[in-house]
Amino acid sequence: MELFLYVSQSASLKSLVDFPLIIMMLGNYEFYYGAGLLNKCFGLKGSPDMKPQELFDYIISEADNLSPQNEQEEYLIKIIRLYEPLDNYDQQMVELFKWGETEENLWQVNIS
Repeated sequence: MELFLYVSQSASLKSLVDFPLIIMMLGNYEFYYGAGLLNKCFGLKGSPDMKPQELFDYIISEADNLSPQNEQEEYLIKIIRLYEPLDNYDQQMVELFKWGETEENLWQVNIS
């Protein structure tokens, strides 16, 4: 559970940056959570069963057709475009993807 909280908080913080700083995704865990968010926000059909490069290629093929509704969505697309998928893949990535797809508190960060 701690990993999931870290990844969702990290992705949310990166989307809230309000100055021209490019922050990169650090690994496949953030990438899979972000891919789930893209499914939720834009109705993409990515699957958590896709391997990292396959999922990345799918998102990139759809990226030019996306219409972000706010700065956070625009920034999420930007940092995913810059990401270089790693070869590792495990069950936690599947769970993080699903968490992103069902995230209820988009772009919110809890510090407690």
